[in-house]
Amino acid sequence: DVAADIHCAVGQLFLYERLLTQPHKKVIVLPGHPTDRLSKAIRGLGIGVIAYTGQGKHATIDKRVLSKLLKMP
Repeated sequence: DVAADIHCAVGQLFLYERLLTQPHKKVIVLPGHPTDRLSKAIRGLGIGVIAYTGQGKHATIDKRVLSKLLKMP
């Protein structure tokens, strides 16, 4: 269930940031693009979203999106 996976990922990002006692850049990597509404909600939490395509040992990530996410505060 994609929604459950996203909920779990969001929780883990915030929990581990708290456990590590310092802010970290948060990014969720998903196997496809979430809906615009969901993507906007995730970004509203300060979490970047990047989708990959492919399967198995071969995955592709849009390098422009990755570059933009790495520049996020």
